[in-house]
Amino acid sequence: MRSGPSLLLPISLCVLFGCASETQFDLQEVASPYAYQYTWEQERIYHAATGTELSERELYDYLAGFRVIYVGESHDSVNDHEVQLKILRALVERFPGEVALGLEMLRTDSQAKADQWVAGEMSEKEWMRLWAENWGLSSYPYYRDMLLYVREQRIPLVALNRPRDTMSRPAIPVAGTEGVTAPAPVPLADPEIDWDDPYYEAYLTAFLSGHEAGPETLQKFLRGQLLWDETMAESGAAFLGKPANHSSKLVVFAGSNHLRYGFGVPRRLFRRVPVNYTIVSPVVANYPADSLGKLMDIEPPELPLPPADVIWLVGYEDLEDQRITLGISIAQTEGGGVLVQEVHPGSPGERAGLASEDIIRGIDEAEVVEMFDLSYELGRKAAGDRGTLIIERNGSVRELNVEFEHYARP
Repeated sequence: MRSGPSLLLPISLCVLFGCASETQFDLQEVASPYAYQYTWEQERIYHAATGTELSERELYDYLAGFRVIYVGESHDSVNDHEVQLKILRALVERFPGEVALGLEMLRTDSQAKADQWVAGEMSEKEWMRLWAENWGLSSYPYYRDMLLYVREQRIPLVALNRPRDTMSRPAIPVAGTEGVTAPAPVPLADPEIDWDDPYYEAYLTAFLSGHEAGPETLQKFLRGQLLWDETMAESGAAFLGKPANHSSKLVVFAGSNHLRYGFGVPRRLFRRVPVNYTIVSPVVANYPADSLGKLMDIEPPELPLPPADVIWLVGYEDLEDQRITLGISIAQTEGGGVLVQEVHPGSPGERAGLASEDIIRGIDEAEVVEMFDLSYELGRKAAGDRGTLIIERNGSVRELNVEFEHYARP
């Protein structure tokens, strides 16, 4: 019988669109029979099926025997991304030229540009623009070290996710599957979806507890998650199935709930290409008290499965207090430039003299044509830097002196 605190889930719109990837849970509550043997400290690594503690070297020896290595993440966890990069480096050093990296964060219609980045044919600014379109620019600092390493080592990137404008399409169910009632087949190039997984359905349904979700909302949520998972599985299988990649290893970085228990991407990729795989899950040993406000209580179902093959206990740190912002609300203008809609009291923007209806045209020597330009230039600043905002107000151009700082709206 499971007892103790319930599973914790950061509040996120991802839950409504199939991402649901930043979950914190207590391993002593899940079905791994050896979790009680774990020493609950950061940097401890355990093989879940046996409770055996592994050194990093032993872990890398273990991972070397698999064709597909899944490594989960909370998207806003510095620690999770450090684990991912350690694993990627170790495998690339051991199997030079034979490792590819599949990313949930990249959509399949960005594959050609991802290839250009790996080949060194794209500036970092243009790559960041692509990343912003795929996953959001504010997330880039979490992934930057890994992405620069990929380019340095010429590691092939595999874009796994669906193009954004296709997420609302009906899905094609696998013939003969049961469980959730699926939409009728339609003539679209969508992946086949296996709806018949009662464990996964119970697990996903728990994410909507407390939201008074009706059958329609639940159906939409399940379909979104399954469509997301099946697309990533199909993309990974397509890579593995190419003759040129017959000896390649595929490392997959994705939100933990797409990987945990093997329900999501692993099971669905294996259905298409039955090669051996393993799942590594970074798990927070002690969640910081000042970050608990990001979490909501979820009561998970009891499942007779370990959540991953390997558990790597980590700390938790995010970058929220390191972002440089002006403390303003903005919108894109049709003629170029960024419209200031609101200036928050006490913000760097207010102290610089920004006002609503101003149009930001530049920062220092850099022109601001679109919102990406503004975000990019702010990302290059450090707390305490001083600069000049070039704005248009009532038809005239002005310069405002600004001191950049970390600012979070109260």
